[in-house]
Amino acid sequence: MKNKISYIQTLINVIIVAFENKKLFRERIQKERLQRELELAGEVQSMLIPALPKHDDLDVQAVYRPHQNVGGDFFDIIELNQQEFLWCIADVSGKGISAALIMANFQASLRALVSLNISLKELVAKLNTLVFRNTCGERFLTLFLGKYNRETRELTYINAGHNAPLLVQDHQIKVLDKGTIVIGAIQELPFVEEESLRVETNAVLFNYTDGVVEHDGEEDRAITEDQLKEFLLSHQHLNLSELHSVLMELLDLRRGVETATDDITMLSFRFK
Repeated sequence: MKNKISYIQTLINVIIVAFENKKLFRERIQKERLQRELELAGEVQSMLIPALPKHDDLDVQAVYRPHQNVGGDFFDIIELNQQEFLWCIADVSGKGISAALIMANFQASLRALVSLNISLKELVAKLNTLVFRNTCGERFLTLFLGKYNRETRELTYINAGHNAPLLVQDHQIKVLDKGTIVIGAIQELPFVEEESLRVETNAVLFNYTDGVVEHDGEEDRAITEDQLKEFLLSHQHLNLSELHSVLMELLDLRRGVETATDDITMLSFRFK
């Protein structure tokens, strides 16, 4: 009788272990499948990164480092004609695949609306309507939208709640912060302001997302906007690739072994 009980207990233990192994195997398969889906989403998102324009009078460089395989940061550059181009940099609330899907839809909407040849104010208003309709106000994004004429050197922009790009010229910094509130939070924007200015020779415009100046709320590991301004003033002589590289090294040094807790995007122009 005792042997029978021991046999039954052993059999039960074997069955329990078998079920546990089966559960662990399924979880591993699911994890591997999810990881592969993230990798595929990252590959698709990387295909949406635009080609940077090349002109003798303009240098453009960009850095995109998502926190995960996919991210909610976005930038695009659209050449409107031989003299004008439009660009945007944006950051959707949240992270991961859902944020990336919103951004992919936003990019398609942006390019479709730009083809209508409407004003920046109309463009921002229509983008707000589309994002609100698609997310029902549950998600929003910050957006900076600019347009530059290489012949007249006029820059026109609208900032919709985004980290203000910094224009470095004449050894001073102009903060591009005029505009409106974030996109998609409410059905209709309460106001939209637009600002135009002339860009001087050899000026540098630095566009970025909040991953540059934030680190999961740990202020001692982040740089402030004032520190970023000082950095740009003292390093404006570098070519843009070097400028980005040195800044990334500074950010990594401040954060130590910690990885970025948010997507990091930099988009810079040098107007020659």
